[in-house]
Amino acid sequence: MIVIASHDRVDLLKNLLNQLSVLDLNGHDVLIVDTNSTNEEYRIFFDESKIKYSHFKFDRKDYPCWDTGAYIHAYKNYPAERYIFLQDSIEITNPKLFLMWDAFLNVYDVVPFINFKYWYEDNEQRIFVEKDLPVNEKPNDAIFGPIFGVNKSILDKIPNEWFIEPKNKMEGCGMERRWSYMFHLINASKHYIEYENISKGHTIYSSKSNIHKIFLHRLD
Repeated sequence: MIVIASHDRVDLLKNLLNQLSVLDLNGHDVLIVDTNSTNEEYRIFFDESKIKYSHFKFDRKDYPCWDTGAYIHAYKNYPAERYIFLQDSIEITNPKLFLMWDAFLNVYDVVPFINFKYWYEDNEQRIFVEKDLPVNEKPNDAIFGPIFGVNKSILDKIPNEWFIEPKNKMEGCGMERRWSYMFHLINASKHYIEYENISKGHTIYSSKSNIHKIFLHRLD
């Protein structure tokens, strides 16, 4: 299942819906989750899209939950063998993206798009990210976005109390770290789509690399 977390931007959602309508989705259902948008124009477009794009599923959260809230909602309410979690602020530039993503997910547990070095913006974010998680060696990388594909069998291994929905931007950004930390704790194998270079045995990535431009890029 391809899950799109969407919020308030008609232009972004319209662009992505049009792209998904003509791409090879490799058999995936598509679910768009509105994360408590307040823009009336957006809410009208979202409701109209349920008819225009009737081959897709639409759902709405009634409280702020950021992208991760949409992902958790999909996992708990829309059973699928695997999930590809995306934001509406991306543009897909390679028509074979989902075929490639599935090929990697046949081999690896988790396939994020890009990473960055694991660090905290401040102590408040550290406390949020590490809440209820066992003290352990942290991963070297955080998952940019967060944008990633994951097999449901791996999400099933994460204790329910580890799943938390962010309530503000700080926590939303913190989930880029927390997802990576949770996967690290359950020893999930990860493979990043975008490789730029390898340093000291750990892969480091940059959203400015050529591969990033080939497969998808951020619009916002």
